[in-house]
Amino acid sequence: MTNAEPGLILLEERNPGARGMFGMFSYLAGFGAFACFIIVLIKQFESAGVVHGVIGIITCGIWTFIWGWINSREQGITSLMLIWSVLVVASGGFHLFPGSAYIG
Repeated sequence: MTNAEPGLILLEERNPGARGMFGMFSYLAGFGAFACFIIVLIKQFESAGVVHGVIGIITCGIWTFIWGWINSREQGITSLMLIWSVLVVASGGFHLFPGSAYIG
């Protein structure tokens, strides 16, 4: 194991290129999830009003995500919500691959 800085131990990497690859996939999935958030937030402002939209912004998208699933059929965004859900899980999941995590 290698010490990256005091108190932080970097996991040993068997494939140094894997860290960059999984990190890149994580950022791409995160960017896609953010785009889905913006699309659903616009729908939320249009159909639920300003109060719901502002709450969606204040809660950093958690309320928008919940609202989107509750109203997905009514708004016709079921496939968008499925994509957003997969991207959120994928973005977090790519951080769990070997070589892209820290133990401290």
